[in-house]
Amino acid sequence: MINQRIASRFRVKPVVMEGGERFGLLLDRESGLPDPWATRYSAVFLRSKAGSINTMLKVLRSIAATEEWAALRGVSLIERLETGDLLTQEETIDLVNSLRLARSPAVGGHEASVTREVVAPNS
Repeated sequence: MINQRIASRFRVKPVVMEGGERFGLLLDRESGLPDPWATRYSAVFLRSKAGSINTMLKVLRSIAATEEWAALRGVSLIERLETGDLLTQEETIDLVNSLRLARSPAVGGHEASVTREVVAPNS
């Protein structure tokens, strides 16, 4: 399942800046470095909208899930953005289905390994 693999590739980390501001980082587990595109997006768009740290962390987890989906399917999102090529209809449907998997919050701030599928009422 994609969500189980996210934990092995990415880590979302809340940090407190020197001035007390809370900020979220999407870290590559292998290198330990923040993802530059996610960091830029967080700093420019999420932080400027005065959203909560929880919203920022949730968005970063969604970005991680999207990145993992792309990696598992051999899709280069950066290349697609640079060339202006959109996802195909099949890729879009597959991504949407993959993102429907939600992770249960973990106890003590650790990432959860249990996944559940989010379904619509009466389904």
